[in-house]
Amino acid sequence: VDLRYVNTTASKTKYFNSQRGSAAARLVRELNATDQVSVNLEGQHVHFPNPGTGPGQFTPDYDSYNIYGRYQSKLAQVHIDAAVGWSKYAFDQGTPDQSGTMARARVDWELTPSSTLGIGAVRQFTDASEQMMVDPAEIGTSIDATALGIGNSVLTPQIYLQKRIDASYAYQGPRLALSIAPYYQQLEYVNDPFFDQNGPGVDFSVGYRLRPLMTLGFNAGAERIRYATLDRRDEFLSYGPSLTDQLTQHWIWQLNL
Repeated sequence: VDLRYVNTTASKTKYFNSQRGSAAARLVRELNATDQVSVNLEGQHVHFPNPGTGPGQFTPDYDSYNIYGRYQSKLAQVHIDAAVGWSKYAFDQGTPDQSGTMARARVDWELTPSSTLGIGAVRQFTDASEQMMVDPAEIGTSIDATALGIGNSVLTPQIYLQKRIDASYAYQGPRLALSIAPYYQQLEYVNDPFFDQNGPGVDFSVGYRLRPLMTLGFNAGAERIRYATLDRRDEFLSYGPSLTDQLTQHWIWQLNL
């Protein structure tokens, strides 16, 4: 059972502020040493204290409900994570409710001890705040020198239907590591199609171990976005080097440009 309260604030765009209360219950059964299944129930209430009035800013309060089953398998060379279920969003201010199928699937295949190939697909209702949130349980558990995320050009607090497919290849050698992950996604806003968008993107990273505990890295990301209702196209390119050094078991310093 999981209970949470999350308050998000923005320094300039106040209509992005939100207060969220959520509850979840999960029943997990281990089928064997490598496989498990679960049934998940989730509910959330979201309140926007400063709703916007401009195009693409309509943000009525809402309650959301998710019920889905999940299957996870961790074999020696293949990892599978798949979920399918149903989502419903009940909006205030006379806005029609939205509901539909949610599905997520990810398969990672270890081609060799140093190479992994992955493929994933998602169909789900979500919003920008939820996508940017960090699970508190993961804070401080890893240092990722490759994370530069370039994100979408337009961020609104509205709910959208996300359809995404992606692939990835990662190589981890004794000194050299690299990864490349192309994707294509489509976002359909459920209350206001003003910012409906679609397009491809790719993330790339490479790292070289200069010493056993020091790594020099380079990261890049590119994304192209087309809008369904606007005569507009956005293109993004983000890149830069990084240097990471683990001084002791507990202390790491990192430089990013």
